[in-house]
Amino acid sequence: MIGRISVYKQDDYRRMADLVWQLNANYRNKGYMSEGVKAVINHLFEIGFERIEAFADVENKASTKVMAKVGMQYEGTLRKYDCRRDDSLYDAEMWSIIKK
Repeated sequence: MIGRISVYKQDDYRRMADLVWQLNANYRNKGYMSEGVKAVINHLFEIGFERIEAFADVENKASTKVMAKVGMQYEGTLRKYDCRRDDSLYDAEMWSIIKK
């Protein structure tokens, strides 16, 4: 396994899903994650979701690059939104894509 893409949270009533992903360092910058995330987004739209969100630490430029590449739009920065593994809080960029 080189990585994963998961629906972290979903709200069936609002037809919204929140994606997370992780990729082994040996496979980064080859387009694998962008291709995979786009396929998952398309599948979620096909099964009835209308909005897909993703969040990334403001320091995680690789994830924000993926979000932009798959057509997501930046919506804002949430301050002290989540915890790192060392329990420090970080600001997160919020991105989304809406079904056309």
